[in-house]
Amino acid sequence: MLTMVIPAMSKPQSALRVSIRGILITGTLYVAIVIASVSVFGAEETKKLLWPTLELAKATSLPANILERLDAAFLAVWVTAVFTTLFSSYYFTIRSISQLFRLTDHRMLSYFVLPIVFILAMLPRNILEMYDIIQIVGRIGLLITIAYPGALLLIAMMRRKRGDTA
Repeated sequence: MLTMVIPAMSKPQSALRVSIRGILITGTLYVAIVIASVSVFGAEETKKLLWPTLELAKATSLPANILERLDAAFLAVWVTAVFTTLFSSYYFTIRSISQLFRLTDHRMLSYFVLPIVFILAMLPRNILEMYDIIQIVGRIGLLITIAYPGALLLIAMMRRKRGDTA
C-alpha cells in the first residue's frame, strides 16, 4: 500500500517518519492484545481458540456496566477495518493492472476483475480451509518477496551494474 501511496503524497519526505509511527502504534496495540489474550486464557487455550481477540472482547466487561457487550463494539471496529483494507487492496490492484497495461481509465477494468475476486472468495468451503489457503498464499508471497529482489541483485552483480545513487 505504501509503495502506491508515497508517490502521490504532497510531502513524500515525511513518509518514513509517519510510517514508522504507524507501525509502532499498530505493533504496540498488537502486542498488548496478545499479552492480554495469553494472560486471560493461557497459552494452551489461546492456541485452541479460532479468534482469541473476539473471545477476549466477550470476556471483558467495563466498570459500572457502561457497555455490557464489548464484543459488539469490537466487531464494528473490526468490520470497518476489514472493509477499508479490502477496498484499498482492490483499488490498488485495479490501479496496478491499469498501469501495467497502460490504460488511461481504470474504472472499466474494475467490472472485469470483480467476478474473479468474487469467485476466489467463494472457493473455500469453511473458515478453516480459508486459513489454510491464507497460509499457503502467505508463504508464496514471502518467497516472491525474497526471491525476486534476490534474483535482481544477482543479475545486477553478474552484469556489474550499480543502482543510481543520485
